[in-house]
Amino acid sequence: MTKTKSLQAREYAEKKIPELLLTIEKAPWPKTREILAKAYTDGCAAAEQSMTDSEATVIQGWVAIDEAYGEAFLHEKKPILKNQPIADTGDYNCVWHSDSKTYLLDAGLFPDMDCESEPREVEITIKPKKR
Repeated sequence: MTKTKSLQAREYAEKKIPELLLTIEKAPWPKTREILAKAYTDGCAAAEQSMTDSEATVIQGWVAIDEAYGEAFLHEKKPILKNQPIADTGDYNCVWHSDSKTYLLDAGLFPDMDCESEPREVEITIKPKKR
């Protein structure tokens, strides 16, 4: 079971208690209360980051640009170049092929690549938008 943000924040603050006990001896109660509140706030921020990171999805693969489609494709495995004939012209389009799952991407994301560029190994992270 995943801990709630509030529970994670409280646990984080409780870990700060030894440090706070030393502070209590030296500082008046309002200052101690301020330190406790900050520890709780820091715990909330840490818990939120932890929860966001755990919900992230990472896709790894190789990006290649296909001339025939004019699009970028993310291949799970490194693709190889295969020339594809253009009907009745005798010309060929360069097309990258792999025996793996592929994802369509906007070629504009890779302005420095074209169909003759070697595939580029990439990692794409998808995570929920912060509210």
